Amino acid sequence: MKRVDVTINITTHGEGVLAYKTLRSIYAGIIYARERGLNIECNIALDNADKATTSIVQNFTTEYPDTQARVYSIAVDDISLSRNYLIGQSHGAYIAFFDGDDFFTENYIYEAFKLAETKGQPAVYSPRYLIVFEGDHYLVEKIDSTSAVDVSKNMFETNYSISQSFISKEIYDQIQYQPNSNGYGMEDWHFSCQAMALGYKFFNVPNTIFFYRRKNVGSLLTAHVQSAALIRSTKLFEPVCYAALPSTIQANSPKAAGRLQNAGIKQRTVHYIQQYELVHHYAKVQYTLHRNIIGSLKRRYLASKISERPEVIIDAKLPTRLGNIGFTKELVFFWGRLNQYEPMIRASADMLQRIPIVGYPETSILSDAYHELCRTYQHDRFTDLVLVPHLVRGGADLAAIYLIKELSKKGNVLVITTLDVASPWLSQLVELENVAYVEAREAFADLDASKRELLIVRLIQNWGIQRLSIVNSELGYKLATKYVKVLSDVKCKTYLHTYAFDMTNDGYIYNAIPNGLVDAYPAVDQYITDSLAYKEQLQTIHGFTASKISALYLPVDRRVLPKRSYTQTNKVLWASRVSSAKLVEVAVEVGKQLATHNIELHIYGDLDSEYAANHKFEAMIKPYNNIVYHGGYEGFASLNTNDYDMFLLTTKNEGMPSVVLEALMANIFVVAPAVGGIPECINEAVNGALVANKFDASSYTTTIVAVYQKKLFLNGKMMASVNKKVLDQHSVANYAKQLKLLLAQP
Repeated sequence: MKRVDVTINITTHGEGVLAYKTLRSIYAGIIYARERGLNIECNIALDNADKATTSIVQNFTTEYPDTQARVYSIAVDDISLSRNYLIGQSHGAYIAFFDGDDFFTENYIYEAFKLAETKGQPAVYSPRYLIVFEGDHYLVEKIDSTSAVDVSKNMFETNYSISQSFISKEIYDQIQYQPNSNGYGMEDWHFSCQAMALGYKFFNVPNTIFFYRRKNVGSLLTAHVQSAALIRSTKLFEPVCYAALPSTIQANSPKAAGRLQNAGIKQRTVHYIQQYELVHHYAKVQYTLHRNIIGSLKRRYLASKISERPEVIIDAKLPTRLGNIGFTKELVFFWGRLNQYEPMIRASADMLQRIPIVGYPETSILSDAYHELCRTYQHDRFTDLVLVPHLVRGGADLAAIYLIKELSKKGNVLVITTLDVASPWLSQLVELENVAYVEAREAFADLDASKRELLIVRLIQNWGIQRLSIVNSELGYKLATKYVKVLSDVKCKTYLHTYAFDMTNDGYIYNAIPNGLVDAYPAVDQYITDSLAYKEQLQTIHGFTASKISALYLPVDRRVLPKRSYTQTNKVLWASRVSSAKLVEVAVEVGKQLATHNIELHIYGDLDSEYAANHKFEAMIKPYNNIVYHGGYEGFASLNTNDYDMFLLTTKNEGMPSVVLEALMANIFVVAPAVGGIPECINEAVNGALVANKFDASSYTTTIVAVYQKKLFLNGKMMASVNKKVLDQHSVANYAKQLKLLLAQP
């Protein structure tokens, strides 16, 4: 069999009249290459093609029999699978792919072959320039492996390659295109990443242009972007491979003490043109196709036109700005030649002068951030990723710490905060084995929310993450919602930890993140909360399946010591965050009313910004000598509960508040509203008393006075007996047992 130099593979599906134009231009390229001695074969795939496209292809092969094109009717309904099918029919040393509605200068096939033979190594070749036309109009000078840019590394964010490339056949023997399904797209990007991971170079073919038709509607790229499609996991983005890529950015210090030293992935701010973003539109489309365009285009054979080439198509001086990026008069000639096949290309002297020139981004802070993560953790194998908005003093954050501690006993845990706020409780992770953390406000300060989301989902894809735990993180909710198919495909189980609805000031519950819990439902393997009350709310309000929600009882801080003294002191303890969510103004009113009973109210807790501003809280309590504010505290273990007769909690809503569990551990009588999981802990008039109207200060005061009158707070032995049953459920051992069962669920 005679050697085939190049196989031309053309994929079509529903291009209609556009396919005829493209086929004519490809034919011109085939003739150009054959005239210079190349042996060319041609394959055309009709993939579930509509009648118009099928008719166009059949008529073309009849009209231009010297193409000797083989036409294959297939029904794979995917551009990737169409290409793979045609690769199987290809005999050329090189394979060039063309889509049914794009154009190349007719010298491209020959010049690509000549360059490939000169290089003498398997590689990927494509035109040096890209011109977008129809919906937009602009010119791009493409970047390749010879550019002074971190091409391979920046592929994490920017696809520098195009799918219609000229590629050595032996590369296709190693790599196939992956289907665009199950949440994936951009098969050409994935193919290029795989090729780069295997060490293949990418070269631009001088003096050639690829004309990419960007439709106003119907673009496959647009569809992928709008559907949040990802490229599939690729060897290039695996930590060891990606960390080894050359980078012009100096990496920060390596990992120390199980975490990023100084949490440093923050990079310099750079300005660049985002991929797929135009800085200028040349003009609105002003040309309308005539209905009889097919007939007018068929009036002459292309072969006769080739022999009748005019010396000049665009009769104009080459603009300096184009000459500066390597354009030649010959290239302008080939540009003009294409206008006869597709008037939308709009070749003209005016176009040469005015077409916007844009560049691919040469830097990528997203790629830099991911690169440093890979450099730091390339040899770690994380089983778990935990997303938390922050780690500050609070019930949900404490729950996150308990979760991280337990997960670290089963594998390696990476913790990522997702909000740009300080996380003082990250210090609790420093000494933990098998735990690393990244703080968003330092590590990702230059990345917007969408880029953080993309970095994290790619990390899950390419790092072998087995479990994703989301603790009250809005970014986590969105990620799970958008990439549900991808999470399922990579077999990453998703656990969404949630503890209570938020509540308005007048007592109506709502979702702080609108529908975040609901939208993420298809991706979530288990919703995990800390009380039966909230579990029932999720079932009743959202209709969640009961088997998909688990109440995981959090451990109580065993450092809290029980009271030793039960001598009446006429002092009531209030400890929580000083915030509107904790109804602190109701608490102050209770303190005011207790003054008439000669009872003091002692308040502990950090001030929220509302109450810290302009010394608002200090001003609120200043008139009342019996209200004492002690500032922040480090859990019940730091409080001397012997000084107080009972513990008061005011709050709008709760899951299972850790502060109540700690009060039971301290064996101090509890007065609290009947909200959330609190009633599960309280045996009325034995270890506590519940208040029905949480917004009514008088209800709390009446309850506290009644407890004093009945001396209920003095029976430490009876309280301890009741509390033990509750606290046994909230032991570390029981928490570990429950979590193990949850993680073992199929």
